[in-house]
Amino acid sequence: MVLSIAQIDACLEILWQLTLASSVVFLIVSSLNRFLPRRAANLRYALLSLVLMRLVVPPSVTSPVSIGHLLNGVSRIETARPPAHSEVQASQPIFWSDARAMPSAPVPSARIPWTQTLFVLWVLGVGVTACWLMMRRRAYRQLISRSEEITAGPPRETFDRWSRRFALRQPLRLVAGTEPVMPFTLGILHPVIYLPKSVWSGTGPAMIESVVAHELAHVKRCDDVGLILQQIVQSLFFFHPVVWMTTRAMRQECEISCDQLVLASGDITPRSYGQSLLRILGLQLTSTATVATMGPHGRLKMRLQQIIDDRPNRRLHSPLAVLCLCLATAATAALSPMTDADGQTSTSQPAAGSGVLSPTTAQLNPIPPFGANTPPPTLDDLMPGARVTSGFGMRRHPIDGDMVHHDGIDLTVGRQAAVFAPRGGRIELVEQNYGKQGRMGTVIVIDHGGGAKTFYAHLASVNVEAGSGVMAGDQIGIAGSTGVSTGPHLHFEIWIDDEKIDPTRIGEIVGRC
Repeated sequence: MVLSIAQIDACLEILWQLTLASSVVFLIVSSLNRFLPRRAANLRYALLSLVLMRLVVPPSVTSPVSIGHLLNGVSRIETARPPAHSEVQASQPIFWSDARAMPSAPVPSARIPWTQTLFVLWVLGVGVTACWLMMRRRAYRQLISRSEEITAGPPRETFDRWSRRFALRQPLRLVAGTEPVMPFTLGILHPVIYLPKSVWSGTGPAMIESVVAHELAHVKRCDDVGLILQQIVQSLFFFHPVVWMTTRAMRQECEISCDQLVLASGDITPRSYGQSLLRILGLQLTSTATVATMGPHGRLKMRLQQIIDDRPNRRLHSPLAVLCLCLATAATAALSPMTDADGQTSTSQPAAGSGVLSPTTAQLNPIPPFGANTPPPTLDDLMPGARVTSGFGMRRHPIDGDMVHHDGIDLTVGRQAAVFAPRGGRIELVEQNYGKQGRMGTVIVIDHGGGAKTFYAHLASVNVEAGSGVMAGDQIGIAGSTGVSTGPHLHFEIWIDDEKIDPTRIGEIVGRC
């Protein structure tokens, strides 16, 4: 499948928005975690997971209180600004009389689409990171395949006893190998616990019980599922340091949660459990970074402090914990991928050309009154509440990056909105995929007579047919994002004797039709 330049640009824009939003959520979550007790590991883990959740929530899921909506009134600053006459406010009824004399500037040469290069680098980075993580996981599977299953003896008896205590019903395996690596657990449907022979041979029963109980706690919590999801996010956002810091912190909180789950049973004393961790550290085993049971050696001190702290666990539903979780969740929802001035992020759109109009949109954009003595129309009559985001004249194309002449203006309210006929006329054209390679999307052309025509592009849906008549104020469709577009908006042009003029001067010509 070959992606168009518009699709590539949209993909990179979404990645940037998600990266920025997740960074803000990470700062909020990190601040909240500082106020939580260290023993509230499950809550800290849940708060950290909100950072990764912010990265995978679909861009179409927006919030009415998102920062993007708050900043929606600020227009995007373009690299090449259009002429001064295109900066006139859309709500002002400006008249034209000398529109035909407007000259057209020459179009400069195209520039290299660097977005394609960035997209290729991102795809390569995703592939390399995913392969690296899969190879590490495959290495552990091969290590298990070379190991010997433990079916009897003290390790097996301890394994069976803790499996019953945790009420684990899925098939489980306990294997031992000669490779000097940290004990680990791998698998979702059929979990396997690996123990190096240096752990279960020649050591006391307390150490075996501590290690086996800890690994079964990972099975109880389904931590391997979370690990796989973390690795998927790491592959997609390999370039984002927040992802790596978050996943590392989540693994640490996961280990502390397993420690607390084992000690909560009361069968192992904190002193015996902590001594077992120190003995394993003294075996000089290799740390398995992605599925390590004991975690990085540098953080072992923190875990030991939590183990020897025999104070009762604080209730995780305390007012402070609930407040922290609510604040972080609200921040995640509010930081939906930020919509830009052109409404980059939008709600689901009706199918182009379906002829079905959204009742909600129609209610939000009622048909404005047009009486017999109605004054000349303005752009607000065309699309109520809209603002001009791109004027008439030379500009840098927002997708291709080329300097081209913009033959019309772009209007948006940051979402799909109803489009009305500014004056009566006859529908000359209704067509989908209009223009070269369908770049203009779904379009309508209205002939108002006297050589004046209006052109509407990128519509999400229409409710008129070619050859039918239309009255002033009739709703003709809904502005959308069909064709090559960065978001829901209306591209509007005015033709006088097939010559394209500045549409902000809508009043005189269309008003006298």
